[in-house]
Amino acid sequence: MSLLLLLGVPLAVMLWFWNKIVFFCQTRLIPWVRSRLGNNAADMLANLIAFLDKGATFVRRNIRQAYRWLCQNVFGMKSKYAQTGPNTVVITAETYVMDENGNFVKVTSTETAASDDVPAEVRKELLKYGGAAEIDDLNEMKNKIKARAAEEGIELETAA
Repeated sequence: MSLLLLLGVPLAVMLWFWNKIVFFCQTRLIPWVRSRLGNNAADMLANLIAFLDKGATFVRRNIRQAYRWLCQNVFGMKSKYAQTGPNTVVITAETYVMDENGNFVKVTSTETAASDDVPAEVRKELLKYGGAAEIDDLNEMKNKIKARAAEEGIELETAA
C-alpha cells in the first residue's frame, strides 16, 4: 500500500501537470541545455521528453475517455420532481447501469419524500413551474466539483 502511494501520487501529480512540464522543458530547459552542453545533449533531452510525452499523452487520453464514458453511461442521471401534496414530492430518478452481458439498461426508480428533504434549488424550481422540476444530476455534480475546487484554490483542467 505504501509503495502504491509512494509511486502513485507523484505520477498522478506529474500527469496532472504534464502539459506545463513539457512547455517548461520546451521553452526553458532544452534551450538552456543547448546553450550550456551543446546540440547533441539538447537533442537527446528533447528525444527523451518526446518519448515520455507519447506515454503520458496516451495515459491522459485514456483517462479522459474513461471519464467521458462514466459521465455518459454511469453518471448520466436525471431526476424529475413532482409535488403531489403540500409536503410531499415524488422523485423519479433515471440512470443507466450495465447488466451482466455488458449492455446498458435504463433504470427508473421512484421515491416519495417530504418537500423539506429536497434541495433548495429544486424547491425553487417547483415553485416556478407549478410543482414540476427536472434536474440534470451530472451538471449538478460538475457544479459542486467546480465550487469545491474553487474553495480549495484548485484550477480544474477542462477536457476537450
